[in-house]
Amino acid sequence: MIDLEHGPRVVVLTLEGPELVRRFGGLHHPRHSDWKRYPTPAQADAGLGLALHRLRAAGYVFAGEREDMLAAIEREPDEVAHYRVYADWLIIQGNPHGELIQLMISASERPDDLALGAAIDRLRHRHRHRFEGKSWRALPTVWRWGFVVEADLSGVVWVAPDEIGDHRVLRDQVGLRGRILGIHRHPCARALRRIRVWGRLYKLTFDGGTVATTRVPTAGS
Repeated sequence: MIDLEHGPRVVVLTLEGPELVRRFGGLHHPRHSDWKRYPTPAQADAGLGLALHRLRAAGYVFAGEREDMLAAIEREPDEVAHYRVYADWLIIQGNPHGELIQLMISASERPDDLALGAAIDRLRHRHRHRFEGKSWRALPTVWRWGFVVEADLSGVVWVAPDEIGDHRVLRDQVGLRGRILGIHRHPCARALRRIRVWGRLYKLTFDGGTVATTRVPTAGS
């Protein structure tokens, strides 16, 4: 099971006869482990059920469920149905991000509804530490349908716009690449597709652990 809200971190539970083995740690390298031996395999199975219940209560979810829905959003970022499905699932999990997605979708459909805007502001303020990553909380961002789609990195990365380039995989600009990937890993920023650096707009393309930039022409540029 995986917890992206406070990590990312994972817990892998395995039954080996009457023993329940737990491996836990970082997302890709759960280095730690422990185990508990039960009198019988049946009791170990019951222990597994209790452990899963406790992990869900602590905010963990099955990795496949969440990742499949986020992958659909990343694959078709303009298809609102994917966001609605994910929002419903988050609400079942008790995650307020689901409510934020629903409110922002409604606000996009009813832009003159001031009550919706106020509800979004209250919810974002109440759960700001959940919705915003510590490393990018102070950055100017653009949100759509409950996700950050654009971030302004001017002043926080020491890269001149001409050094970013077009159709280019960021390898050498470690500060910029690390900042972008760090934002993108956050559950509320998986739809990140654009950055601004000193007035210039760049489209982002993610592929595993890499990110490529393409400059977007703007008026006067």
